[in-house]
Amino acid sequence: MIPKKNNEIIKLIFAQSFSIYPPCFIHDNLMALSLEMRGAEIIPVYCDCIQSIECNVFGGVWGGGDNFKRNCSKCLKQSQKLLENNNNKIKLSNYLLIEDKIKIKSIVRSLKYGEWCKYVENSLPLGEWSKNILVNNYLVADYNIINNYEYLGKSHLSNLLLLKRIYERILNDVKPDRVVSNDSFYGMWALWEALCKKKNIHFYSHWAGGKKNSWCYAYNDAAMNLNFKLSWKNFSKKALDKNANKKVKEWIINRTKGFEMILDAASASLYKTDNFDLSLIDRKKPTALLSANVIWDLAALNKQIVFKDMIDWIVKTVEWFRINPEFQLIIKPHPIETHPTVPKTLESVEFALTKRNISMPKNVFLLSSKVKYTVYDFFPLSCVGIVHTSTVGLEMAAKGLPVITTAKSPYRGFGFTYDPENKEQYFIVLKEILKKIKNIDINHQQNTAYKFILFYFYHYYSNIGIMENEWGKEPKLKIKSLKDIKPGKNIKWDYFVNAIINGKPIISETVWPPESE
Repeated sequence: MIPKKNNEIIKLIFAQSFSIYPPCFIHDNLMALSLEMRGAEIIPVYCDCIQSIECNVFGGVWGGGDNFKRNCSKCLKQSQKLLENNNNKIKLSNYLLIEDKIKIKSIVRSLKYGEWCKYVENSLPLGEWSKNILVNNYLVADYNIINNYEYLGKSHLSNLLLLKRIYERILNDVKPDRVVSNDSFYGMWALWEALCKKKNIHFYSHWAGGKKNSWCYAYNDAAMNLNFKLSWKNFSKKALDKNANKKVKEWIINRTKGFEMILDAASASLYKTDNFDLSLIDRKKPTALLSANVIWDLAALNKQIVFKDMIDWIVKTVEWFRINPEFQLIIKPHPIETHPTVPKTLESVEFALTKRNISMPKNVFLLSSKVKYTVYDFFPLSCVGIVHTSTVGLEMAAKGLPVITTAKSPYRGFGFTYDPENKEQYFIVLKEILKKIKNIDINHQQNTAYKFILFYFYHYYSNIGIMENEWGKEPKLKIKSLKDIKPGKNIKWDYFVNAIINGKPIISETVWPPESE
């Protein structure tokens, strides 16, 4: 992409917002206005009910089924309200051709049973994206559990095929310099990212997940891929001063109380009712603490390295402890599986293990996701933590527990965890740690983990100062007038807006977002 001259206006497409979520609605309005202040021409794109059966926004337990059409109409109204005074708004149906649905129906109908999830068009994994949407909509990892999954999977594939054709026409017609999008992990927005990369158009995604009052952004990537590798080499060379150490220590303390994240796992303890007898755990036996993810969440989906998936990892680990009774294993499911503000996870750890007829040996303790204890209560009972991708692994490392990662966690390979590449390596290092024959530099581990926490939660996740945001509550706007988002008023906000205007990466080998609160 050739840089624009100073007197040329930057054309910027704003892809479909996740505008049904109030923080996204507020953020996207302010971001578009900020970009306009800096000379960009904003062209918002919105979906006007062209998708069928269910979609990325509404589907399955998230307002799908009989409620889909009604919710789809609500989504349309909210999308129309977003940037309602913008005269450049594009509705997707403007680029829909009469023959599109006929051709797509023919393509999908020709697929043999089960082929929909493997479908690729122009190197785009539309089938895999369809599967990811489906499992997220129904809170499972194994789509075979879902009633009528073949029909639903093909419906998602049909929607993505339709969107692909429409997006291509929009990009060819508008010829934008930039595209700004909701987080692009899932198909509806992943398509924008993929097509922009093919056309060398600067692409930016963003999301409010994670730390309270904070946002994260990425360039040519999904923001929630949490890819920090470009910056880590140089950032990790920086020494932590007293203020940084204090900030990280406070973050660790607040995490145990459920104060840090938008929907914090620790806060779920308020809703837990199941007891567990801690005296069952033999304090003399070396014990591993396995901390599971929510199986359908993007933090766990398609992240496997050592094992087939998260459940395969748990099953194989249980079997290893069965034949190694001199050690103990505590399995802690993610409490969000049964958090009252989120639909109940269908494919819970307990459900998945029961479905596979896995019994627990005497030295393995499978906790209920409703257990009154938090994962932090089990740190003192454990001598090693084993994780798929859970943030808890980062906290274990910061607390001095050796940690083994088995999947693509955002902190894997950053110098403070053990990162086996295969099952053999995994069980070797697990045994060595349990037998205390592994030489572990705890000081180096903790110091490096502290640096990572600082980068992750105070640079990548940035408190951009535009709203207070907490799960289940209406966000409180901190912007009093448009003056508050003018250039020079907020250096954290400016960093991201200016990166987009200038077509620059959000993070690089030498540059990353300024530290925030």
